[in-house]
Amino acid sequence: MEALLVIIEIQRVQFKLHLAEQDKKITALEFENKNLKERIARLEKNSSNSSKPPSSDITKPKSEQRQPGKRKIGGQKGHEGNFRKAFTPDQVDRRRNFKLSNCPDCKNRLEPTNKIQIHQQAELKENPVLVTEYCLQGGHCPCCKKIVYPELPPGVIPNQLMGPRLLSLFGYMKAAMGVSISELREFSSEVLHLKVSESTVQSAVFRVSEALLPAYEELGRAIPEQPALNIDETGWKENGKRQWVWLFCNKMIAYFVISKSRGCQVLKEILGDNFLGCLTSDFYSAYVKYSSPKQQFCMAHLVREVKYLTTLPEKTDKDFGMKLLAYMRRVFKLWHQRDSISQEQWDRRTYRFKVSLQEFLFSQKFEKGTDANRIQRRLIKHWAAIFRFLEDPILYEPTNNHAERTLRPLVRLRRISQGSRGKAGSDWTQRAASVLATCKMKKISTWKFFLQSVSASNFGGLAPSLTARG
Repeated sequence: MEALLVIIEIQRVQFKLHLAEQDKKITALEFENKNLKERIARLEKNSSNSSKPPSSDITKPKSEQRQPGKRKIGGQKGHEGNFRKAFTPDQVDRRRNFKLSNCPDCKNRLEPTNKIQIHQQAELKENPVLVTEYCLQGGHCPCCKKIVYPELPPGVIPNQLMGPRLLSLFGYMKAAMGVSISELREFSSEVLHLKVSESTVQSAVFRVSEALLPAYEELGRAIPEQPALNIDETGWKENGKRQWVWLFCNKMIAYFVISKSRGCQVLKEILGDNFLGCLTSDFYSAYVKYSSPKQQFCMAHLVREVKYLTTLPEKTDKDFGMKLLAYMRRVFKLWHQRDSISQEQWDRRTYRFKVSLQEFLFSQKFEKGTDANRIQRRLIKHWAAIFRFLEDPILYEPTNNHAERTLRPLVRLRRISQGSRGKAGSDWTQRAASVLATCKMKKISTWKFFLQSVSASNFGGLAPSLTARG
């Protein structure tokens, strides 16, 4: 009997040891599963649930793809059509009149009427480039003992193959259309019937770059004086080396700077040690460190980070993220009501929102170093700079979308060109991008501005301005 009890006790101990070992394995597997889910969530980060730019998305999320049957492509029912206006008489270069004497069907003679059918068509000339040869007859001066030549007529650039309009065209196509140097050479040969080398095309673009320098420097001087600015930055490469494109803009001006640094010193170089205007940006450390007294951090970036919380495996992280998203929806709904409610209603509703969100934030307890703790601390630490737009909805906007949209064409250019080969190429990029974006904001013809800049650079006169009022 005693031997049987000993065997049972041994089996009981072995079973307990086996259970303990299984518990350890389960704990280890749960820990591994949690880490794997977090890794998957991080790998699935995109522009909709993190601060990653839209350009980093390899494919669009399913929710953004067109759903079948929702609506047809093209103009929707009730949409007012847009039709091209006819050319005005001063825009017509030549007019050709046609008249029938006899009916094409019955051959009877036609009686005259005042009915006229107009057909207008624009067409390229067979050779759109006008090549002019200037013969400068030299004369010998018996007094000076030298041969002298007459000057070139006005509008002709000395020692230059291309005239101001052709130079401006190459610069415009390179800047506004992202055409490469080799493509410009091909266009010149195939369409313009002007065979030139790639180095000639490159020299032409750089001449336009020099012509844009006064306008670019003027924009740089105007930036620190702006009442409000949106700032963003993105990567760039110069001869394969890492660079950064910085953008400073508002609704009327844009200024691009390519720098080796992504640090706070770039902000100080452009804006000075203390920028007195309103500054809207994301939460990148350089902007936080610059610490503008009128800083507004982008709510859209914050919303993406909060969305990421909802993808994490921990229930506490997910619940915190869902509740924060509800607050974000509430504040954006309030923002869109700002023009339809009185100032008293606005003040009362914004006060209630802030009190409610603060109480919620301070009631939450998270382990230090977790994603939820990081976002909680960010909201508390930068509270004033996150919700400053509620204090002055006229001066501030809750997002940095304007800077992101302005930066997007340059991001597309980066994908095509892979950056610039040297400093001259980087100078061209920042100057052309600044002029293009500012012209677009001010509804100024970029082509005309390029032509005016090239003309002023080669023939003297005042360079066109992008900051002058009136």
